[in-house]
Amino acid sequence: MRAAVAALSLTPSSSFKEGTDMRVRCRQLHGGGMLLKGNLCKLDNNHIVNFTTGFLLKVDMVVERRPSSLASSDSILDRLTMQTFWIPYNSIFSDDASDIVSKILCLMNVHFSDHKLNISYKDTKTTTTMLANKDTLISKILNFARSMKDCPSLITKGDYRYMTLDIEKVNYLPNVEFMEIYNKMGHDQLDHKRNTRQRTQRELDSRIASFELQKKVGIKKMRFQASEFKDSNLLDTCSICQDEFLEGTMVSCINQCSHVYHDICILEWFLRNPSCPYCRSKLA
Repeated sequence: MRAAVAALSLTPSSSFKEGTDMRVRCRQLHGGGMLLKGNLCKLDNNHIVNFTTGFLLKVDMVVERRPSSLASSDSILDRLTMQTFWIPYNSIFSDDASDIVSKILCLMNVHFSDHKLNISYKDTKTTTTMLANKDTLISKILNFARSMKDCPSLITKGDYRYMTLDIEKVNYLPNVEFMEIYNKMGHDQLDHKRNTRQRTQRELDSRIASFELQKKVGIKKMRFQASEFKDSNLLDTCSICQDEFLEGTMVSCINQCSHVYHDICILEWFLRNPSCPYCRSKLA
């Protein structure tokens, strides 16, 4: 059973692997306007999307398990999802651009806490590069997006330039553990692939719906200034992750209760619970 998104080949250092590989590829494509419109998440509060001034980003994600022995081609599909995002074009070049990319990765449920995570990146202009962490990956994705300066222009009717972000995660399991799981699946692997696609797409659709609901809650962005927060009795620590806000960073303030959080922290929270994490006020 092969993944729908083409894998980026990595040269193994031995015949066995452990940990998790995350392979990321960025490309610029065009076409498929109706498909892009049919599965769209808007990264702002506008109800009207202008395709000639917005940036289209199509994300495909595959997560699978494989045995640690590289001699085996067997795999078990765990996630297979696709989502198109519309981003105001100016936002790609704004100070908040990194937060936008982080938000997209959050909505796609991309985790970076895996044991021995190896991140590789490739685009149409560079060869495969190993990256140190999530922040470096976000920077690479953002730089590629910014290189597509002519992307908002309309080519033909219903035919758009857009960026694709392919993410493939492979979790390597000990051979015995993998084969026990694999053998239990029997001959139902095609059904498993179809059911996995449907299940994980429903999960993603639910996260997108929660995100759309969050936009109606009433959250304003503000820049953290320690002196101003102290005078106004605003919290200087995100009560979700327990980290203090860095001077000058953008934070999200809930209008109803004025409690403040990191943008990504409150997004992940709202995907599970439509209430304020600090005072528990119901917001939607």
